[in-house]
Amino acid sequence: MKIIFKNLLCTITILSLFIICASASESKALTWEDFDYSVLSDGTIKIDKCNRGFEVEEYPSTESEDIFYIIVPSEIEGKNVTVIGEKAFAGVGYVKGVKLPDTIRIIEEYAFTDTDFSEIQLCEGLETIGDYAFYNTYISSIAIPSTVKKLGKYSIGYCADKDGKPIIKKDIIYCYENSIGEEY
Repeated sequence: MKIIFKNLLCTITILSLFIICASASESKALTWEDFDYSVLSDGTIKIDKCNRGFEVEEYPSTESEDIFYIIVPSEIEGKNVTVIGEKAFAGVGYVKGVKLPDTIRIIEEYAFTDTDFSEIQLCEGLETIGDYAFYNTYISSIAIPSTVKKLGKYSIGYCADKDGKPIIKKDIIYCYENSIGEEY
C-alpha cells in the first residue's frame, strides 16, 4: 500500500511540474518592435497583438506627414509572418492605415474590429478572412484578392447599429469576377 501511495504521489508531483513548466512557456510573450507574436507549429509567425496606434494626443494633428501607417513585417527572426491573430488589431486607432505583407495567408476573426484607420491593402496569397475581421471599421473600400477562399460572416462592410446588431455600410468591395468576394 505504501509503495502504491508513493508511486501515486510521485506521479502527481511530476505531472504538476510538467503542467507548471508547460504553462510558463506558453505564457511567455514574444515581442518584436510593436508586435506580440507566437511561433506556430509549422514554424511560421502569427501576430497576436499590435501595440502601436494607441497613442492619444490632446490635439491630434491633421498634417498628412503626421498620419502614419502600421507596417506588418513579412518575417520576424527569419520566419514568415502568415497569420494575423484574433483581435490582433482590435481597437487600434490614430493611424491612417495598415500595410500587410504578401506572406499573410489568414486573417482571423475580429482581427481588425473597431479600428478607426481608413486604408488596408490585402495581398494576393491571402486565403481566409475570418468572421467579423473588419467589423465596425472606417475602411471605405477594400480589394479582395483572387486567392481568398473563405470570407467569414460579417467580415467586411458591416458595423453595429444602436442596438448592437450588424448592419451593412455603403462600402465598396472590389473583387474578381466569379470569386468568393463576388459571392459575398
